Amino acid sequence: MSEKRRDHEQPAAVAKLGWRYHHLGVPYTEPHPEETHLEHPGVHVRGFATSPYGIEWMRFEPGCAVPEVIRTVPHVAFEVDDLDEALKGKEILIAPNSPAEGVRVAFILDDGAPVELLQFREPGVRLAPSVGALRFDCIFYYVSDLDRSIEFYTNVLGFRLSSRDEVARFHIDGVLFELVRAGDPEMLTGRGNGRLALDVDDIEAAVAGLRAKGLALSDVHRVSNGWLSFFADPDGNEIVLWQYAQLSGEEADVARP
Repeated sequence: MSEKRRDHEQPAAVAKLGWRYHHLGVPYTEPHPEETHLEHPGVHVRGFATSPYGIEWMRFEPGCAVPEVIRTVPHVAFEVDDLDEALKGKEILIAPNSPAEGVRVAFILDDGAPVELLQFREPGVRLAPSVGALRFDCIFYYVSDLDRSIEFYTNVLGFRLSSRDEVARFHIDGVLFELVRAGDPEMLTGRGNGRLALDVDDIEAAVAGLRAKGLALSDVHRVSNGWLSFFADPDGNEIVLWQYAQLSGEEADVARP
């Protein structure tokens, strides 16, 4: 991320890492009638839900345990897919914590400026104890030529590429859309090319639970960064169960941005 940024380019955190702008936090000192008090960590906030630019005003109480640089310097906040991965190699100002259900937050310090990172996770829909929690993961298309498809979706349709390794990733209105190179030409034929992917914690248990409900699922397949199994809805639309592998080191670099 040391390359110089040209005037028309997105910052590297967005263009290369796939981070997504969430809000701009701006400290202020005078009470405001529309502010909301958050007892922990002792801060009054306003503007986040109404600002068209994502500006959140923050007034900190005396004695608040938040580091001084956050209380005095504006900070930009990004949503990330994997908070732990995003924090690697960064100077951590506030360690990861969960101020509310479904979100993990941390602050880093970059050149003296505070930066907030947030990872959101929907609680999931628990269909049955035997299946576990199902959470929306992504929608993906198989393609025959990844470079050609990236050019089409970026230059023709105007999608912004979030990251690219073995898979090309786009975030469209908060939804993760992926292009995956087809390993077999037959994967591009048949009844449509779109698939709904559902993220699970234990794919073997999820497959067993759904089979117990009378669904026909494929055997679990191991791929470079996880496991998957396919099944269909009543109209034949294909659905994918997906479990990410717990990788470390260089393997994690190609699994997820």
